Amino acid sequence: MNFGTEPYLISIHDNAVCASGVRFINHDVSVHRVAYYLGLKRTDIDKVGSIELFENSFVGAYSILMPNCSIGKNSIVAAGSIVTKRIPDGEVWGGIPAKFIMKTEDYARKMVEESKKFT
Repeated sequence: MNFGTEPYLISIHDNAVCASGVRFINHDVSVHRVAYYLGLKRTDIDKVGSIELFENSFVGAYSILMPNCSIGKNSIVAAGSIVTKRIPDGEVWGGIPAKFIMKTEDYARKMVEESKKFT
């Protein structure tokens, strides 16, 4: 089996934070059902991939990170999201599957304005 060129299946950089219940899925075992369906050996096909959380990223509670995804520097994943691709630096993503919502700097400005309501 080829596990890719990445040195690690999960890489977590400085200040990356995961809330509770986040799941890291590096191996999609459903490919074995596909192999059976196609009459292949279980080892003929596979889906394994790395997951990387870059500096200052945040992953919300109960999100699922799928093979070959990454969370860019200063990016945020909303709670309950399913991430299936690489999220660029400085972006907020959410949903099933996760999609672009806004830039992190816009989210920060929004939070500052909303916080003023409570002072």
